Amino acid sequence: MSGSEFDEMYVGVGASVTGDTQVLVKDTSGTRLMQIGEYIDMYYSGDSEGYVVPVNGVQTLGYTGGAKMDSCEWTTVRQVYRHKVDEVYEISYMGDMVRTTGDHSVFIRTADGEIRAIQARELQVGDSLVDMPSSKVSSTRAVNSAVPRDLTMWASDVDRAARQQCRAECHAQGVFEDIALSSSLAWLFGMYTARGEIVDNCLQLSFGTNEAQLKQQVIQTVADSFGASPLANSADNQALQYSSLLAQFFARHCGERAAKRVPESMWTESASVYQAFMDGYMVGNGKHASSGSAEIESSDYNLLRELAWLASMHRTQATLKASESSWVLEIRAESTQRDAQITSIDRVAYDGYVYDFCGCDNEAFFGGSNAVLLHNSKVRSL
Repeated sequence: MSGSEFDEMYVGVGASVTGDTQVLVKDTSGTRLMQIGEYIDMYYSGDSEGYVVPVNGVQTLGYTGGAKMDSCEWTTVRQVYRHKVDEVYEISYMGDMVRTTGDHSVFIRTADGEIRAIQARELQVGDSLVDMPSSKVSSTRAVNSAVPRDLTMWASDVDRAARQQCRAECHAQGVFEDIALSSSLAWLFGMYTARGEIVDNCLQLSFGTNEAQLKQQVIQTVADSFGASPLANSADNQALQYSSLLAQFFARHCGERAAKRVPESMWTESASVYQAFMDGYMVGNGKHASSGSAEIESSDYNLLRELAWLASMHRTQATLKASESSWVLEIRAESTQRDAQITSIDRVAYDGYVYDFCGCDNEAFFGGSNAVLLHNSKVRSL
């Protein structure tokens, strides 16, 4: 190991964000939006802190580099870092807040449209933080979009006996064993995430009295995607139920009850698959405002936060705001860049760990509920 490598592994400068900062992480366990502290704590034991830890196979969402924000991309994380501090800066913008140490840099937009990193202690109210690029400056492809693949009706971690049992149940019910990850399936994922339930171990989707056409669309799409028919269906019954096979499949990919989530596959899929997912969700639980924007209202803050990130990754303006009794996600399909303007900056006492990703490509990563571009920590020699 060279001297410089030793320095990079063991000495940090202390520029970090608080543990509740949301980041998108991709590693061998999958892709998920989570708190940076929850992720980095896994690499430390007990109360240890103040040194960086090398990591392998970890990526987070960053950008392509340069003076302009043209597009976002997956970036390699080479080290993680945590340490304790006694004060942080609270930076409020767009109904959100990022809390960071004074020497941690965030990116702002300059008057000529370029971006540059500036330390938190030098920020001013009115500065514009850098959010994800709008459709005006980006291609229509997803971030490092994946080749469509099939999903199996059984979980990936089950043993051979469980796979054989699932295959037998699929054969008995006429359900496909392999499900194509298509726009049709993404639309069903969106519908289930918006209004689906697991009732008595069955998948249930409910419809209003004026949604007969939508109900028939679901029946046909499920038949095309899974080869499955509803357990019961009548003109006066406004709910569709499907077998436990489908219930387990949808719960595994989208969660259930108060723990619904964006399917992991959506984080790396193409723009067309993403749009189908959002179309399904909007049909299930969305509305169009008079301003022309789409709005999703829910008490499930974690789910709306994931939807906000996903929409932003696909060059759509998405802003998450609090309402009186719930949360509202506003989505605008406009080609103008939104303004993530700082509304307040407060220096406050703090007693706890702060965290950072180190060695990221282009020295940057996105963080926050309404994601903005943060500078990763640099490390210095002894």
